[in-house]
Amino acid sequence: MTSPAKARNRSAQVPAAYAAFDLLAIGGVDLRTQRWTVRRQRLEQLARSWVPYPN
Repeated sequence: MTSPAKARNRSAQVPAAYAAFDLLAIGGVDLRTQRWTVRRQRLEQLARSWVPYPN
């Protein structure tokens, strides 16, 4: 995209979404001081039980 008008037009045609996740606390335990790799591992363990939300 080389112009704001083209970008606006294209974004109306092809909407996008972005989601980012981080685990800051779990079970009353503050994880903010933990390394990102530790928080990610805990988040992945937690996410194993997640199911997709139907559209």
